Amino acid sequence: MLPLAAHVLTISPGSRAPPVPLHNRGPGCRGKAEPGQDSCRGPNEGVSSCVMEKPAETTTTAKEKQSIPWMSFVVWPFVILVLYALSVGPIMLVMDKGTISFGAGAFLKKFYGPLEWAYDKTPLHKPLGLYLHLWEPKWFDKKGEPIPLSIH
Repeated sequence: MLPLAAHVLTISPGSRAPPVPLHNRGPGCRGKAEPGQDSCRGPNEGVSSCVMEKPAETTTTAKEKQSIPWMSFVVWPFVILVLYALSVGPIMLVMDKGTISFGAGAFLKKFYGPLEWAYDKTPLHKPLGLYLHLWEPKWFDKKGEPIPLSIH
């Protein structure tokens, strides 16, 4: 006789069928299914139970759970601010070529107003000026200073 865990109870209406060994169970159970046999049903087609394999538990540490959201809250705003600052050079080039209408130019002047303030009032004056010189050398000299309008 097989151990208790290796037996499966099969109950058919009106009769007592002998226990079916575990190796006769279907694909959802441990062991191999016999050809033509339903997933967890025994040969008597009654209601049966089978011993299912326990799924492997995955554990995530608290540090792993919290590291991604906090990283996103720090990195993405920084990336957006850097892209905002870097986008002013190409916009100035397009505006200088005259491909942007007056209304759009007025909007862009307001949109990039914080960068104009940062250029005028903060230590970012020189780095921003040098960057803008790369895009608009006729407006900014090699030291990052604006070229007076009378020379243009």
